Amino acid sequence: MTLRLAFRLVRGGGVAGFLRLALVVFGIAIGMTAGTLVAVMPGVLHGRAEVMNARMPSPPVENGHANFAFSTSTDVWDGQRLGRTFLADVRSSTVTAPGVTRLPNAGEVVVSPALAARLPHEPDLAVLVPGRVVGTVQPAGLLSPDELFAYVGVERDRMADAHNGASFGSRDSLALEKQQAGLTQSLALLVLPPVVIYLVVCGRLAAATRLRRYAALRLLGMRRGLVLRTAFLESSVAGLIGGFIGIVLFRLAHPALASSGLLGFSWYPDKSGFTPVSIGFLTVFVGIASGFVGAAGLRRSLDRPIDARKDTSEVRPRPWLLLPLVFGLGSTTYLLLAVRRPAGAGVHYAMPGTMTWVAIGSVVITVLGVLVSLKPILAAVAQMMARPSFPLPVRMAGARLALQTGVTLRLLVGLALLVLVAGVSAGVLRDLELRSSPSGTNYSVDIEGSSAPNPVVRQEVFELPARFRWTVQSSVLPEPGAVQTTDVVEQAKVSGYRLVSMSCSGLRKLFRQAYPDCRDGRWYRMASRSIANTAYEVPAGAAFNYDRGDGTQQSVTVPAERLVVPDDSPFPVQAYGGLFYAHEGPAWAWTTDSYSSFLIDPDPAELSRFKVRVAALSPATQVRVWGEDLDLLELARNQRGVIGFGVLIGFLVAILAFGIATVDNAVERRRDVAVLLVVGMRKRLIRLTQIMQLLAALVVVLLVAAAAGYLAGNVALRLNDVNRPWYAGTLDAMMPLAGASVIVAVCAGSFVAVRRLRSEDLKRE
Repeated sequence: MTLRLAFRLVRGGGVAGFLRLALVVFGIAIGMTAGTLVAVMPGVLHGRAEVMNARMPSPPVENGHANFAFSTSTDVWDGQRLGRTFLADVRSSTVTAPGVTRLPNAGEVVVSPALAARLPHEPDLAVLVPGRVVGTVQPAGLLSPDELFAYVGVERDRMADAHNGASFGSRDSLALEKQQAGLTQSLALLVLPPVVIYLVVCGRLAAATRLRRYAALRLLGMRRGLVLRTAFLESSVAGLIGGFIGIVLFRLAHPALASSGLLGFSWYPDKSGFTPVSIGFLTVFVGIASGFVGAAGLRRSLDRPIDARKDTSEVRPRPWLLLPLVFGLGSTTYLLLAVRRPAGAGVHYAMPGTMTWVAIGSVVITVLGVLVSLKPILAAVAQMMARPSFPLPVRMAGARLALQTGVTLRLLVGLALLVLVAGVSAGVLRDLELRSSPSGTNYSVDIEGSSAPNPVVRQEVFELPARFRWTVQSSVLPEPGAVQTTDVVEQAKVSGYRLVSMSCSGLRKLFRQAYPDCRDGRWYRMASRSIANTAYEVPAGAAFNYDRGDGTQQSVTVPAERLVVPDDSPFPVQAYGGLFYAHEGPAWAWTTDSYSSFLIDPDPAELSRFKVRVAALSPATQVRVWGEDLDLLELARNQRGVIGFGVLIGFLVAILAFGIATVDNAVERRRDVAVLLVVGMRKRLIRLTQIMQLLAALVVVLLVAAAAGYLAGNVALRLNDVNRPWYAGTLDAMMPLAGASVIVAVCAGSFVAVRRLRSEDLKRE
C-alpha cells in the first residue's frame, strides 16, 4: 500500500511532479558519480604503492648471494617524473621485476610504453636512457600509462653508488607516500561537501509543496508513521535509481578520467579496487540516505499539520554570529602584518612552532566564521536594500531576501565554501612550488664522489660548461668516540673540515670582489663574515688530514692568511670556516669523499642540457640540484591536479545545485508571482526583482568568502617563510568561480514561473 501511495503521489503531481522526480534522479546520479571518484581514490593510491614496492630492488639477506648490482635515479624531464633503475652483472637465474619478461644486459634498456614512444623523437632524452630497447614494461610494473620509467643495463664500473640486489620487492614506499600524501583528503574536502549539499538540495526540492501535501494527508486522517514511510519510500526509490545511474556514468567515464591526467597523475582503471560489492553497497547507501533526507523536516509539520499549511517568516539571526568571522579576519591580518621579518636577502624564516598553530587555528576559525556569519550579514544587507530611497525592484528584492534569508543562504553556502577553499588551496600550492623548486640567481649543482667513481669521468664532468665550478673535500674523520671535547678544532675534525679548491679568477668573479692577496697555487683559510675573528673559527696552526687518493694521507696546517666570503656564499664554510686552495680542480686527486659543485644559469632548459651532458659521459651519475625536492615537486604536481580538478567538479556540482534549487524555488513562488501579476506588476519588473535578490546575496557571499580566502591563503603561504610577499594568485583562483556564479545567478533568476496569467491561476493561486 505504501509503495502504491508513493507512486500515486508522484503521478498526482502532474508534469511538475514528474519534473521534480527527474531532477532528483539526475541530481543524485551526478552527485553519485562525483562521490564515487572519491571512493575509488584510496584503492588507486594503494595500487600505485603496491607497484612501487614490487619493482623496488631488495638487497640479499645476511650471507645471501647477490644476483645483480643496482642503483636508482629519479629525475624530472619536461615537468614529468623520470625513474631509472640501473642494473649490472645480472645473473640469468634472477627473477625479473614485475611487468618485465627479461632484465637488460649492458647496453640494453627495458622501458615503459610512454618512454618508448618518446625516445626516437627526443635525442636528449635518449642520452639519459642509453642503450638498445629490448622490451617494454607491462602495466603490472608501472604506476600509470604515461609514466616514464626504464631499467637500464650498464657496466659495473660505470654505475653510481652501486648496491647488491637479490630480487625485486620491498616495503620501503616512503617516497611514494610522501608524493601521494593528502591526495584523497584534498579531493574529499573539495568534492564531498558540495556533493552532500547537492544531494540534500535535490532531496529537498519542492520542500514547501511536499510539506503542505503530507500535512494534508495527515489532516485527512492518515497515520503519522504511514506518512513518514511514504515520504521515505518516495525519496529512497529516486535515490536508488539515481545511484545506479551514477555508478553507470562513472564506469563509462572512469577509463577516460584515469588516463587523462586531470588529477595531476594517471592510473590504470582496472587497478582501482572498485568491486561489484562496493557498487552495491554505495547504491543501497545512497538510496537509504535519500530516504532519510526526503523524510527529514516532516516530523514538525506532521505534528502540527495546520501550521504547515501557512507561510511563516524566518527567525531573525543573532548579531553575535559575526564574532567568529571578526576574530578570524583580525587574527589572520595580524599574522600577515605584525610578524617580525629578519633583515637580509635570501633569508627564509618559518613561523615558530607556537605561531604556526596560531596561524592554522586562525585559518580554521576564519573558514567557520564565514559559514556562520553569512546569515546575519545577508539579513543586514536585506534590511539596507528595503530603504524607501531605493528603486522598487531593489526594495522588493530586499524584502524577499529578508523573508527567505535562510533559504537563499542554503543555495549559496556551497559556492562560498568552494571559493574560500580555492583561495586557501592557492596559497598551499604556491608554498609547495616554492619549496620544491630551486630559487635564486643560479642553479647550484653537486656531483658526489660516490656518484661517479671513475676519476677520468669525474674530470670530464668537471670540465663541462658552467658559470662557476669548484671542488670540496672533507678531512679524514677520526675514529668514533676518539674525540670528546668542546674544542672548536676537535669539533671541526669530527664534522669534517672542508677544503675548497677554486681558481682566484673564479673566486673574484663569483663574489665580485678584488681579493688582492689571492694567488693561484697557494693555501688560505676561508671564513664567512659572521664566523671570521670569532671563537667559532678554527685558528691558524691547526692541522687536518686529507685523503690524497693514492692510499696515503696529507696533513695540511691552517695558514694565517684569510679570505673572507659573504655569509650566503655557496661554500660550506659557515660552521668553522675552511681551507681554500687556489687551484682549478681537486687538490690532489678525485676521491670518494670529495665532490664537484657548479653554478648553472637559472634557466630550466640550461639545467636540462647540463644533465644531458653529464649523462652522455656517465648515464648513472647522480646530479643533485640544491633546492630541488623531487618528492615535494611530485606532490605539488599531484596536489595541483587534485585541487584544480576537485574545485572544478565541486564547483560544477554546487552551481548545478544552485541553479536547480533556484528554479525549483521560483516554481514554488507561483502564487506570489500570480498575485503580483494580478495587481498589475510587469513580468520584466518581477524578473528584475528575482535577479536583484539573487545577485545581492551572491555578491555579498562571494565578497566575504573571497576576502577570507585571500587572507587565509596568504597565511598558508607564509607558514614556511614569513618573508614571502603578498600573493595575488589566491584571487586569480577565485575570480573564475565568482564570475561563473554571477552568470548562473542571472540566468536562474530570469526564470518566471507564470508565463501568462490565466483564469486557472486566479482560481488556484
